[in-house]
Amino acid sequence: MKPERLIIATALFRYRPDVYKRAGVSNFGGYIMQAEQASLVEYGGWSDTWIRLHPNLFKEETVVESIEDKIRRFTPS
Repeated sequence: MKPERLIIATALFRYRPDVYKRAGVSNFGGYIMQAEQASLVEYGGWSDTWIRLHPNLFKEETVVESIEDKIRRFTPS
């Protein structure tokens, strides 16, 4: 299902008015750009109206990663 961008933007603004401030952006466009860069959503671009959760969010990871490996991956050099 691909809900329309306007519905998502309106719901965020109405029910979570602090979401843009918490994300460090001032509008829905900035919010979606960050979410897309983080592979959380896909959207049809500004010429289309749909938006959806990124399909990778639903894939199960087959690689088992140890806690030490996770720490190394997130620790700056």
